[in-house]
Amino acid sequence: MDPHDNHWSDVTDVKLPPDPIYRIKAISTTLYGTEWRSRIAEGMGVDRRALWQWLSGASEPPADLDSKLARAIRIEVAYGRRRASQLASLSRALALTAPNIPPRDTVQQ
Repeated sequence: MDPHDNHWSDVTDVKLPPDPIYRIKAISTTLYGTEWRSRIAEGMGVDRRALWQWLSGASEPPADLDSKLARAIRIEVAYGRRRASQLASLSRALALTAPNIPPRDTVQQ
């Protein structure tokens, strides 16, 4: 893990809140950071107005809330895998053009 990345907690410590609103917020901030409000509705496949109503308490979240949150997580996992693959390809390409760059595991942290 990058020593400068102190935003992410150890994934073994994840405990989701039982309250659905706090669960939405906990998962959303982990997936999207501070800009979660503008992105989680799309990830969940729900209308933004419905999400705002749930968050404000104007209406109850649906019974299948967790499956909608799981959808957003699956999308981000797939995106993360594609991104990791792209970054690995860039790293390999860079290593071919700049052979004096030491492998990552030998870089001092």
